[in-house]
Amino acid sequence: EASGLLKKEMEKLIVFFKDAEGLIVDIRSGFGGEDIAGKIIASHFTDQKRLYMTTSIKNGKGKNDFTTPEEWYVEPIGNPQFTKPIVVLTNRVTISARESFLLAMKVLPQVTTVGDTSNGAFANAINRDLPNGWGYSMSIGDWRAADGTSYEGKGIPPDVLIENNTEDVLNGKDAALEKAIELLR
Repeated sequence: EASGLLKKEMEKLIVFFKDAEGLIVDIRSGFGGEDIAGKIIASHFTDQKRLYMTTSIKNGKGKNDFTTPEEWYVEPIGNPQFTKPIVVLTNRVTISARESFLLAMKVLPQVTTVGDTSNGAFANAINRDLPNGWGYSMSIGDWRAADGTSYEGKGIPPDVLIENNTEDVLNGKDAALEKAIELLR
């Protein structure tokens, strides 16, 4: 099972980094994945059960026809837990399951987020084709932070806003990463 393998690999990583004073987790410029993977990864960084997200799926024609919200929690997985400082790097191309992972990490007291606001495309989507061959996708759900805030369409703002510009990146300068290192010193 994939989740069992992920838990096993995360335990190896946590043991490997157990003596580190802090970690940088870079989730920039990456598309979706599985929300459950982010939950498993974040659960290796918590010392207690914490609500981080609710999800509902559209189930009718009415404006408010959604399933009962499912609650998503991080809770300690594995031994040991990594509860030292963590900086999570984000940008405008942090999308979908990486954003739900970001919600999970943001409820942890030792986490600071640095970079740019995430994309704001959380919920699962259905794909459809038009008669002319074009395609489109449409969100089928309502993903919300633990406090009920929806970041759909607007993205999750970082704790520390650092907007890397193209010229700097092309010249090997990464201001967000440099800020993350500074914060962990």
